[in-house]
Amino acid sequence: MAILVQECLEQIGSNFDVQLFGTDIDEDAINTARSGIYPPTISADVSQQRLKKYFIKEENHFKVKKSIREMLVFAPQNLIKDPPFTKLDILSCRNLLIYLGPELQKRVLPVFHYSLKENGILFLGSSESIGQSSDLFKIKDKKWKIYTKQINTNVAHPILDFPTPPKDDDLLKEEGKISQKTEDIDNFKLVETILQQSDTPPCAIIDQKHNIVYIHGRTGKYLEPAVGKISVNIIEMARPGLKATLGAVIRKVITQKTEVIQNGIEIQDNGGFVIVDLVVKPLYDWGKRQEYVMVAFNEVSRPAKKRKPQKTKKDNDLSRLEQELQYTKENLQTTIEELETSNEELKSTNEELQSTNEELQSTNEELETSKEELQSLNEESATVNAELQSRIDELSKTTDDMKNLLDSTQIATIFLDIDLCVRRFTPKAKNLIPLNNSDIGRPISHFATKLKNVELTDTAEKVLEDLLIREDHVQTLDEQTFKMRTLPYRTVQNVIDGVVITFEDVTRRTKVQSALADSEERLRMILESSNDVITLIDLEGRYLHYSGPKKYGMDPKKMVGQYIFDVLDVHTSKKVLEEILEVAQTKKRNYYETTFEWQGEKVYFEDFRYPVRDKNGNVFAVGTIGRNITKRKTAEILLKKSGN
Repeated sequence: MAILVQECLEQIGSNFDVQLFGTDIDEDAINTARSGIYPPTISADVSQQRLKKYFIKEENHFKVKKSIREMLVFAPQNLIKDPPFTKLDILSCRNLLIYLGPELQKRVLPVFHYSLKENGILFLGSSESIGQSSDLFKIKDKKWKIYTKQINTNVAHPILDFPTPPKDDDLLKEEGKISQKTEDIDNFKLVETILQQSDTPPCAIIDQKHNIVYIHGRTGKYLEPAVGKISVNIIEMARPGLKATLGAVIRKVITQKTEVIQNGIEIQDNGGFVIVDLVVKPLYDWGKRQEYVMVAFNEVSRPAKKRKPQKTKKDNDLSRLEQELQYTKENLQTTIEELETSNEELKSTNEELQSTNEELQSTNEELETSKEELQSLNEESATVNAELQSRIDELSKTTDDMKNLLDSTQIATIFLDIDLCVRRFTPKAKNLIPLNNSDIGRPISHFATKLKNVELTDTAEKVLEDLLIREDHVQTLDEQTFKMRTLPYRTVQNVIDGVVITFEDVTRRTKVQSALADSEERLRMILESSNDVITLIDLEGRYLHYSGPKKYGMDPKKMVGQYIFDVLDVHTSKKVLEEILEVAQTKKRNYYETTFEWQGEKVYFEDFRYPVRDKNGNVFAVGTIGRNITKRKTAEILLKKSGN
C-alpha cells in the first residue's frame, strides 16, 4: 500500500507526508513486518522495476528501502479491546471479518465508522460485507467491496472495551473447561462399558446439534454416510423412510426432556423394508455442561415386508408425501413453540439491555472525556515524535556520512566489541578477512586471515589490558604490506567498549622508500668516492648539504648546519657569500674561481654555482660543484714564467 501511495504521489506531482499503520494481534507477525525483509521469491510477484526502485538486494533476501519503510508504523493491537486509531482517511481490513462471528462483526463495524474521517474509505475483502450496518457505510464499488463513511448523527459512538487484567474467575473458567473435557471422557468410558454389558439394541448418542458422538452396535441398516461433504449429523445420515420421523422425534425429546417411542417405522433396505421401533430419550445426570440424547433402533422380529406388486409408483409417492407432510407439521409446531419461548426470552433480555444501555451511555460520556485527555496526550506525543524523528534523521545522516567516510579512506577497518566479536567492518576488510554481513556478532578468532604471523586476538587483548595504541607493519601471503594500527574503542562517555583495528596498505610506499634508500646509498657512495666538493648553501651562508673528500679538514657529517664563516677564513667567506647572493639575484648559473691557503700551500678551486628553487619558483639556496684545479693553475703559472 505504501508503494502504491508513493506512485500515486509521483503521478500527480505532489509530495506530502503519508502515515500508514499496520496492526495485528500477533506480536511475532508485527516483528516480522517491522524488519522489512522479504525472500527472493517475491521477484515472481513484484515487477523488476519496482524491485529496483523500492527494494535493496542483500545476499539472499530483499529489504524494503528506507523511504518506504518510514511511511509505516507497526504496532500490536487487539481490534476488539484496544483503543482504535482515529481520523483515518482509509481503513483497509481485508479478509478479517470472515474469521469473526456475527456478534463480533456488529461490535467492530461501529469502531471502523468511529475511526474514519468524514467521507473516509473502508476497504474490505472480496468475501466480506458490512452486513446490516448500511446506516454506517454506503457502497462505492461493489466488486472491490469499497465503502464510504456515512454521516449519521443517530449513530452512537462505539463503546470501547479496554483490556483488563486477568481475574481469578477467568482461570477458574479455563480450569472448568479442562475439568469438563476430562469428565466427558470418563463418562464416555462409563457409558461404553454399560452398553457393552447390557442387551441395549444398536444405538447412537448425539449432542444438541444432532451430531453423533458415540455409536453402539451395528447401525448400518438405519444410518449411512451422507452424499457430499463428510457429516456426522444423524438426520443427514438417516436412510430413506427414517429421516422425517427421526428429525421430529429428536426435536420433541430435546424440547420436552422426555423419552419418545415411535413404533413400526419402515426403512428402505436393499430393495425391501426393515421395520424398527425407534426409542429416543435424553441422558439424565450425564455430562453436567453438555446434554446428550440416545437414539436406539429396535428391529421388529417379523421379517421385512416386500412391497405388494400391485401397488403403483403413484401410491408410493403419495405415501412418501404424506410422511413428509406429517414431518413438516410436527417440525412447524415445534418451531412455533420454540419461537414463542424465544420471544419471551428476548423481551426479558431487551429490558435488561435497556437498563444496560443507560449505564453504557454514562460510561460513554466518561470515555468522551477520557478521549479529550488522550487527544491532548496524543498532541504532546506528536511533538515528541517530531523531535525524535528529527534526531533520527540527523543520526541517519551522520551514519551515512560515517559510512561514506570509512569507504572513501580505502582503509580496512574492523570494529570489535568488548568480547572481541565483530561489531562492524568496512568493505576493504573483506580483502584480508573473509567477512559477510551475517558474521556480525561472531568472535574474530573464528576467522582465518591472509596475514603472516599475526594473531588479531592476542593483539586486541593486549590493547584492552594496557589501553595503549599499537602500530605494526604486517605482510600478507601475497607479499602486500599493511600498517596495522590497534587502539581501544571509546564511547562518547569515554568508556572502553571494544577494539578498533585498521589496516593501511603501504605496499607501494614501502617499495618506494626501499628504492629511495637504495638510490641514496648509491649516490652517497658516488659522492664520497668523488674528488669534487658538492654543497648546498642557503642565502645566509649556512650549509644545507656537504659532500666531498676529508682532505681539507672538512668532515661531511659535521658540515651540515655550520656557517661558511666558521669553516673558511673571513676573506674567502665574504667572497663566497657575495657569489651566492649574485647567483640568487640573477637566478642563473655562474662560474667562479676560489683560492685559499691550506697547510702553507695555495689551493685553487673552480666553482660552478646554480640557483635552487622551491615549489613556488623562489630561490632559497645555491648549489655548488667545486673542483680542485691547483695542479692545472700551478702548471699555467710555471708556463707563463718560462715565457712559453
